[in-house]
Amino acid sequence: PPSRGGSLSSLRHGASMEDLREHPTQSPPPEAGAGAAEPLELQEPAALAEAHAMVDKWFPMPPDESRRVEALHSTGILDTPPQEQFDRVTSMLRRILNVPICLVSLVDSQRQWFKSNLGLGEIRETHRCSAFCAHAIMPGAPQVMVVHDALEDPRFAKNDLVTGEPLIRFYAGAPIFYEFEEVTFKLGTICVIDQKPRPHFSVGDKQLLMDMSRIVTDELILFKSAHEERARETQRFITCTAHDLKTPLSVFRLAVGILQDEKLTPTERSEILHHAELSCDMMSSIIDGAIGSARARWSSGEHMESCPTVIRIRDLVDDCAKIGAFGQANPVELEMTHDPRLPRHAEVFVDGVLLKRCLVNLISNAMKHAVTCQQGCVRI
Repeated sequence: PPSRGGSLSSLRHGASMEDLREHPTQSPPPEAGAGAAEPLELQEPAALAEAHAMVDKWFPMPPDESRRVEALHSTGILDTPPQEQFDRVTSMLRRILNVPICLVSLVDSQRQWFKSNLGLGEIRETHRCSAFCAHAIMPGAPQVMVVHDALEDPRFAKNDLVTGEPLIRFYAGAPIFYEFEEVTFKLGTICVIDQKPRPHFSVGDKQLLMDMSRIVTDELILFKSAHEERARETQRFITCTAHDLKTPLSVFRLAVGILQDEKLTPTERSEILHHAELSCDMMSSIIDGAIGSARARWSSGEHMESCPTVIRIRDLVDDCAKIGAFGQANPVELEMTHDPRLPRHAEVFVDGVLLKRCLVNLISNAMKHAVTCQQGCVRI
């Protein structure tokens, strides 16, 4: 049992919450012969209240807690919306075991968060100090932690979730195991809860919980793989967009610089302004496409569909050639040819923004790397 000088650290090493409440820290007794004994000075009420609050927020913690939380965060699953693959597991388990509440609970550093919640309404998380699951993920916990009657268990008898809503009396939870950097951690549990005691929970029931926890682990691995792929796609998307903005931005910057030349004729100035305008239009379309794609992914998790329109193919190619060839360092000839079988005003149904981005890149790259010493040229 702890001494009267017990603290939160002593609680973590075996002191009970009642010990701390009943034996607050006191000042040492006066030395012999020091005069009249003064009454012991208890801590100020505010300090006592703070100590009690610390006790009330206590929860067990595995020795590898920091790595365990790192493993949990690496999945990217926290604070994501409910998903059918997880709800399907809890729904099946709730029906089979005939319980009102079934959860997929992931234990974060200060909270337990529910990836799937059937029976607790809109609640998505609770403080970790109230979490039964915080005990189920401890190293010495059984394969399935069962609390037949929470009011009879000293760990939970005064728990807020037992004395108040949702009035937990029965709990059974199996850990969700997850391998991270070749070490297996318990990230949380799949658990069932009842509002009345259950004196019996069979071996078969426990095995069912463990089987379901393995399914949740499999779904968690799939979720992380998809999460990482989305992150890679996002990075590719950002890189591609930045690359495609580079050419029209360079053209626009060059055009602005040339326009400062007072010796330009009106015709030359008009031509330069036209190049700048084409570059602005292209940058605007790229940015609009990027914003639209980001919104589509945010709302549905999918890429924005292509937006084909009817465009004149010759006009599109001419505009791309002007942007791609403008200001190139290599004095390479750009040769434009039109198939005589293609009518002057021929139209195609394509995504003009994507096609323009592709053509500008092809033209500018071809001219940049053409062999000038052999009088090379670029043909479109």
